[in-house]
Formats: sequence, C-alpha cells, structure tokens
Amino acid sequence: MIEYINEMYRVKGGRWELLASATGNQDALAMSIVGVSAEEIEKGFSSSKVVSPSFMAERIEAISVYDQSIIKRLSYNWKSLKDVEEDDYIWGIAWSSALRFLVEQELKREDGVKNLEIATELYTLAPQLNEHISWLKLKDKVMNGKFYSYNDFRVISSYDIMEDSVDITNLGINNLYILRVLRGRFHLLNNQSLDRLNSLIELNESVDPLILSLIIEIFRELNPDTVDLIKSRFFEKFIGLGDPEEITPSFYSVLNPFWVVA
Repeated sequence: MIEYINEMYRVKGGRWELLASATGNQDALAMSIVGVSAEEIEKGFSSSKVVSPSFMAERIEAISVYDQSIIKRLSYNWKSLKDVEEDDYIWGIAWSSALRFLVEQELKREDGVKNLEIATELYTLAPQLNEHISWLKLKDKVMNGKFYSYNDFRVISSYDIMEDSVDITNLGINNLYILRVLRGRFHLLNNQSLDRLNSLIELNESVDPLILSLIIEIFRELNPDTVDLIKSRFFEKFIGLGDPEEITPSFYSVLNPFWVVA
C-alpha cells in the first residue's frame, strides 16, 4: 500500500503528497514541511508553496501522522499567537490547525489573542469544567434537525455525560459526527451500537472519512480485531482511487494507531 502511495505521488503529485508525507516519504515530507514553514506562511497567498489555507492545514495534519514533534519544532519559528492579527487568516489557520499537537502549550486560554480562528481553537481545546449533558437529549436534538457543527461536538466532549450507557442505533449515518462527544468514554456505547458500527464496516458502506476515523478510534480501543477488517477495506479502495480526499483522515487512523482526528 505504501509503495502504491509513493508511486501515485511520483506520477500525480497534488494531494498524494499528503498521504505520502503521512507514510514518511522524505520528498513529500520535505515539501509539506516547507509549505508550512514560517517563511512561506508569512508570504501568504504570494507563496507558491502555501497553495491554499485549507491545503496548508491538511499538510499540518499529514505531518502530524508521521511525527507530531515536527509540528512542534516548526511552531518555534512561527509568529507568536498574540502577534497574529485579527484578520490574518493564513496565520490563523496555521495555528488553529497545529495547536492540538502542541502539548507544551498546555492549551490554556491566552489573554490577548486577537485572531478568531486561534481563539476559537483555544476555547475548543480547553476543558469545559462543571458542564453536564444528557446524551438522550443531545441525540434527540440532532435527530430532530438541530444543527451542531463538528466543532460543537469537540467542545461538548469535555462535558460530563449523565447516562451510564448510550445508544446510536437509530441515528442516520450523517449524524454520526456525534460520536466525537464520546472520546475518552467509548465504553458507554451499548452492544447494539457497537453492532451497528461494525455493520457499517462489514457491509463496506460509504461513510464520511471523518466519521470512519472516529469509528476506527472506537474499535482500536474496544475491539482491535475489527481494525484488521478496516485495513483490508482500504486495500480495496486504493486501486483506482482518484482523489485521496476520499479516504483522509480515516487512512491516517489506520496508518498510525496512536493518531486521532481533531
């Protein structure tokens, strides 16, 4: 599989750089690192290596799969959090994409941060102490059409859940982003819920790569044998794969057993 990725990167380049970087291809990794260096980020849209803010964020993510310490080393030369202006979108995206990998930062709320992207990520990463939520009520709201962004679920994941057991069997596939709320307490999922998630994999249903990444995380913790089946599905998907976006970030979760999606 890695050989196939390297070959596709050599022939096609583009987004295959991300998968190749994640596997440790040194040419791809070097390009990704340069693309998120302080020098290139400071150039902004005038830099041919930045490509776009979203691609820059994906480069940070891909590098983190291979070695999170690289992100930490790069950040030492970045513009400081407090010096990023309110409207500096590119530096805001760079920092907000990297913060979760920077353990040394302690991810505390920082007074004086002006940039909205950075401030939002700092808030998301800071535990919301003494907050409680009912899983049943949250699930009902999701099923009845109340909109929650994925970032909302990241924030809620630090709330205490009132129930001793949770169920997701009657949620549609597109509502399974709610699984992010359960990080650190996947054991609350009842057996019927685990059967439902397992069936999505066994039937090889089309699942959003972000949701699949969460499902992989769940089974890595609760039933590691299932991850082998997921890996075999990836081998099937690679042949004829047109756009690596179809399998990231879920591929990263298979590649690195210690990596988790945001």
